[in-house]
Amino acid sequence: MEFVLKIAFILLGIISLLGGKYQSLKIIMSKTEKYKVIDEINYIKYSRLPFYVLGFYYILLGIVLLFINCWPTMIICFGPIIIVIPMSIISRKRLKCIERIND
Repeated sequence: MEFVLKIAFILLGIISLLGGKYQSLKIIMSKTEKYKVIDEINYIKYSRLPFYVLGFYYILLGIVLLFINCWPTMIICFGPIIIVIPMSIISRKRLKCIERIND
């Protein structure tokens, strides 16, 4: 059963990578009237980047778990803390691509 759960992390990573690659532009582009996209190409790139980061993270976690014989609770508990740092950097760069429209 543990082997199936470890493979599930790899499959989740692959699904996340494919989701980022083939995500529709209608979903990515903001339709709100409060913000205007300044740099469309970089905005799309930084919107897809979290999916790529999560995908590579889950694939790497699954591979590491395959080589460990027991179920490492420490890796699973502290894993989300490791992923917060790149996500916060990506979020800040994405915010530079939009500007608020004053009413």
